[in-house]
Amino acid sequence: MLDCIPHALRWIGFLPAAIIAAWVAWFGLNLANRVTMTLAGVSPESLLMRAYIEAISGAVLGYAFAYVGSRIAPTHQHRVLVVLVVCGLLFDGVLLAFALMATDYWSIWSAVWVAMGLAGTLKP
Repeated sequence: MLDCIPHALRWIGFLPAAIIAAWVAWFGLNLANRVTMTLAGVSPESLLMRAYIEAISGAVLGYAFAYVGSRIAPTHQHRVLVVLVVCGLLFDGVLLAFALMATDYWSIWSAVWVAMGLAGTLKP
């Protein structure tokens, strides 16, 4: 499917596409969970439901970032995957440090799950 796109454009576009895919995955899953919970009569702001939403949305964000970026890269897909995971973990670590300084527990919880989603893309 991606073979019709020129080689250079795929190298240029893999990182922006990974970022966009991660955001769309996070936003879509977050919205879908909140809407379905509200329709079922469950408050998405209750402690357990918010923990679930933050965990699943964070993990999917990390996974989508690494997976989509590596699949768009035209060659060396496993190496690109490893580089994206490392870059994602570094960025997540910076955000985690700021969340720890601000003692924002939901951001800390989400950052841990983003790291788990990133790590989940690597095969043993």
